[in-house]
Amino acid sequence: RFSYSELEFATGGFCNANFLAEGGYGSVHRGVLGDGIPVAVKQYKLASSQGDLEFCSEVEVLSCAQHRNVVMLIGYCIERKRRLLVYEFICNGSLDSHIY
Repeated sequence: RFSYSELEFATGGFCNANFLAEGGYGSVHRGVLGDGIPVAVKQYKLASSQGDLEFCSEVEVLSCAQHRNVVMLIGYCIERKRRLLVYEFICNGSLDSHIY
């Protein structure tokens, strides 16, 4: 489990230089944890009851998934209305950029 301040620091304050993608759920930023591990931090839009269900489902499924073709969930953050997931950083881009 991570604090929001840890993830804010790791991503340089969620700056544009570390921006990777945006979707209906929120945004993803590249970051580096204090121990030097590169990560992708998915920051959900402000929490709602529906968003909380999706967030909890994703944490539950990905924390059990271990496969070389599935990105690994490293941790999460729940503070006030903030919901963030921390994944291993994969440098080859998104799946859709390779399919289309």
